[in-house]
Amino acid sequence: MSKRRVPLSLEDLKRKRDEEQARASKPLFVSKEERQRAALERLKRRREDENAAQKAGRDSRGFGQNAHDARGVRDPYGRENAGRNAKRPRTRFERSGNGEVAPGDTTVDKKELEEIRRHYMRIPEKKKTESNTQTERYRFRYDWDQSEDTMAGEDEYRIMLRKQTAAATLQFGRGRIGGMSDVPASAKRTGKTSYLYDARHWSQKRRSEMTDRDWRIFREDYVISYRASNVKTPKPARSWDETGLPNSLLRLVRDVAKYEKPSPIQMATIPVGLEKRDCIGLAETGSGKTAAFVLPMLVHIASMPRMTRKIAMRGPYALILAPTRELALQIEAEALKFAKPLGYRVVHVIGGQGLEEQAASLQDGCEIVVCTPGRMIDLLSKQMAALGNCNYLILDEADRMIDMGFEEPLSEILDSMPHLGQESSKRRQTFMFSATMSPPVERIAKTYLHEPVIVLIGETGKAADNIIQRVEYFTTENRRRERFLELAETLQPPTLVFVNTRGGCEMVSRLISENSHVRPVIMHSGKSQEQREKTLEGFRTGRYPVLIATDVVGRGIDIKGVRNVVNFELPKTIEPYTHRIGRTGRAGEKGTAWSLATKSDADLFGPLSHLLEQAGAKIPKEIAKEAGQGGRGGRGFRAITD
Repeated sequence: MSKRRVPLSLEDLKRKRDEEQARASKPLFVSKEERQRAALERLKRRREDENAAQKAGRDSRGFGQNAHDARGVRDPYGRENAGRNAKRPRTRFERSGNGEVAPGDTTVDKKELEEIRRHYMRIPEKKKTESNTQTERYRFRYDWDQSEDTMAGEDEYRIMLRKQTAAATLQFGRGRIGGMSDVPASAKRTGKTSYLYDARHWSQKRRSEMTDRDWRIFREDYVISYRASNVKTPKPARSWDETGLPNSLLRLVRDVAKYEKPSPIQMATIPVGLEKRDCIGLAETGSGKTAAFVLPMLVHIASMPRMTRKIAMRGPYALILAPTRELALQIEAEALKFAKPLGYRVVHVIGGQGLEEQAASLQDGCEIVVCTPGRMIDLLSKQMAALGNCNYLILDEADRMIDMGFEEPLSEILDSMPHLGQESSKRRQTFMFSATMSPPVERIAKTYLHEPVIVLIGETGKAADNIIQRVEYFTTENRRRERFLELAETLQPPTLVFVNTRGGCEMVSRLISENSHVRPVIMHSGKSQEQREKTLEGFRTGRYPVLIATDVVGRGIDIKGVRNVVNFELPKTIEPYTHRIGRTGRAGEKGTAWSLATKSDADLFGPLSHLLEQAGAKIPKEIAKEAGQGGRGGRGFRAITD
C-alpha cells in the first residue's frame, strides 16, 4: 500500500517562497569562463532560431524542396508535361496576367518583400512628413526626429532662439522674409519715406532732409572743415534763415548791411557762437570775419540787463581786440551797422587820441568796446577802465597781435577779465580769428579758451582764388621804376602800393609825383591818428587814386573797390605778402596783385614759388631757378626782364 502524501500547509508554502526569494536576491558569482560559455550558448540558440524561422518562411512560400507538394498543384505546363498537357485549356487564374491568384495559392506582394528586406538588412524606416502648405515644403529639416529636440520647451529664450534659426535659413521667394521691402510701392513713388535714397542736390532739400552725405558735400563745396573736442559740432547754416539769428538782426542783415548770403566763415561760426561755444576761426583775408563774430555778440548782449551808469562802472559786456588802429575803427563801423538800430553803444579805445576822453566814454556806459591792446593796458594800469562785466571776448588777427609784440599785454587783459566757472551760462565766451595757427596762438588758446571749435575755411596761408597774381622780375632798379610808373598811370584806380619802410613811402611818392600826373597819398605809423583817418577817408572816396603805405594797412583793413595792389618792395616773409595782396579781391570781387621782384628778394623766392604754383600763376624763370625748380606755366602775363 502506497504511502499517502501529506499536502503542504500554507505556512510551509510561504516559508518555501520566502527562501527562494532570499536565495534569488543574493548575488551569484559567475566566473569569466562560465559567462563566455553562456554567451556562446545564447548566440547558438539565437542563430538556430533564426535559421529555423527562415527555413519555415521559405517552405511556406514555396521555395523549399517540397514546394510543389506543399502547394498541392503541379505545373501542368512544365517540361515533363509539355506533350501531355499542351492542348489542355487553362483555367481562369492561369490565363490571367493581372495578378489574380487561385484559391488556396500563397503569394508575396512587393510591400511584404520590402518589409522583409528592411527587417533583415536593418534599414531604418524613413518617416515622411506630409505637408500641404507652400511654407513647409521649403523649410530646412534636420536628420533627427522632432521628438529628439532638447529645445522643445516654450520659455522665452528658446522661442527667441528658434526665431533666429528660422531667420537664418534660405528664404528666397518668401517675400518680406527673403529681403523684400515693407515700404509700399505708392510710398516709394511719392517719396514719403525718409530713409529712401534721395538723389536731389542739397540746395533743393530742407534742412531736416539733409543727410550726413549732403552735409559732407556742402562742406566740401564751401571748403569748410572742423576740428573740435568730443562735444558735437553744430551744423553750418546754408542761408541767413538757418543761422538761428533773431528776426530783428535778420532784418538788419538784409536791409542795412545788404548781405544776401552768408560767407563760408559766417555759415560755420555763427551757429557755434549761438551755442555759447568758444571758437577759433582760421580763414583767408576778406572772408567776412567781422560780421561772423559781431552778430553772435549782439545776441549775447540782448540776454544781458540793460546797460546803466551803475552797471557801466564795472565795464562793458563785450570786448574786441584788434592789432591796429585802422582795423579797430573798421570793426567799430561794421558793428555800428547792427548795434545802433538796436540801441547799443560801441566805443573805440585806440592810441593817438586823448586818454581822458576815452575813459569818460567808458564811464558813460557802453555795451561794446573795440580797442588795441596797448591802449587798453594803459587804461587798466591807471584804473580808468574795468572789465568786471565783460564775459564776451573777441581777438581779431590774433597772430598779427603776437607778431607785433602784444602777447604779454594780451595775457594781462585776459587775466583781468572774470572767469566765473565751468557753467555755460557763466563761462566767458571767446572768439579768436587768425590767419595762421602759430605756437603762440595755440598757447593762448590752450590757456584761455574752453574746448574751442576750430573752423578752417579754405587753406590757411593761401591767397584767395579770385586774386590774380602777376610777379615780374627785374635785373636793374631803373627798369623796375619804369615798369612801376607804367602801372601807376595805366591801372584803374583805386590802387594800393606797398613798401617796407617810411622812407620807401616818401621815395615812391616823389617818384610818382615827379614823373606822372597821378596824385598819390602816403600812410605809415609815423602819421598821427587824425592824419591816418583823413588819408583813408580820401582814398575810400576816390579823392586820392593811389595810396602808398607800409604794412600798417596790410592786415584787416577793408577798403572796398580796390582793384589793384602793387608790391613795389616785397616783404621779407610770405605771410605779409599774403595779407598785402588780400586787400584786393574782397567780398567776391576780382582783383589783381602785381609784384616787382629783384635779386634782393631772393630769400622770399622759395615760398613765393610755392604760393604761385598753388594759384596757377606764372613763375618767372629767374625766381624758379633761385627757388631750385623749373619754371611753370599758368595764368598771368609773361614776366618782364631786362
